Amino acid sequence: MSDLSEFYEVFFEECFEGLEIMETGLLALKPGSADMEEINTIFRAAHSIKGGAATFDFNHISGFTHVMETLLDQMRSGERDVTMPAVDLLLESVDCLTEMMTATREEESEASIDQERVANLKNRLELMLEEDATQAEEQSNECGDEKGWKILFVPSVNAIQEGLDPLALFEALSELGDLNVLCGTDNLPPIDELDPEQLHLSWEATLTGEIPLQRIKDVFA
Repeated sequence: MSDLSEFYEVFFEECFEGLEIMETGLLALKPGSADMEEINTIFRAAHSIKGGAATFDFNHISGFTHVMETLLDQMRSGERDVTMPAVDLLLESVDCLTEMMTATREEESEASIDQERVANLKNRLELMLEEDATQAEEQSNECGDEKGWKILFVPSVNAIQEGLDPLALFEALSELGDLNVLCGTDNLPPIDELDPEQLHLSWEATLTGEIPLQRIKDVFA
C-alpha cells in the first residue's frame, strides 16, 4: 500500500467529504416537496464513493454503496417518491458506510466491521427496492386473468433466536391463496463459518388470489 499511499489518502478524503454531503443533504430533504437538485447532489456523492471504492478493490464498500445509489437514482428519476422511511434508512446507511470507511482507512480487517449490521442494512435497502417491484407486479397482474403478490422475505440473522418460525409463516400465507415459495441461499457463509443458530436464508414467494395487502401484513406482524 505504501506506493499508493497518496492516492489512498486522496480517495479517503474525498469519500469522507462525500459522506458529509450525503448526510447534510438527506437531513435537508422534505418528503413530498424534495429538492431534485439536492437529490442529484446526494446521488453524485454516492456514485463517486462507489466508483472510487471499486477502483481500489474495496468491494465491500462499493457493493454496499451501489444499493444506496440505486435507491437515490430512483428518487432523482421520479420513479420513487421521497419518503421518510427511505430517508431514515439512507441516513442509517450513511452512518454504517462511515464506519466501514474508517475501518478500511485504518487498515483494520473486515472482521472489525459489524458485518451483521452491514448485511441487515443492505437487505433492508434491497427489500425497499423490491417492494416497489412487488407493487408494480401486483398492478400488472390486475390487468390479466389473475391477481396476486410477490413477496421478498429477508429476516435478520437472529430471527430464529427471536422466535421466528418460517414454516408457520408460510403456512399462514398459504391459507390466503395459492402460494409458491423459492428459497434464496446467496447469503449463506462458508460451511466452516456457519452458525446453526443463525438464519442466513431468504425467501421469494408468489401469492395468487384477490388478497388485500393488509391480510399479508397481518401475517408478518
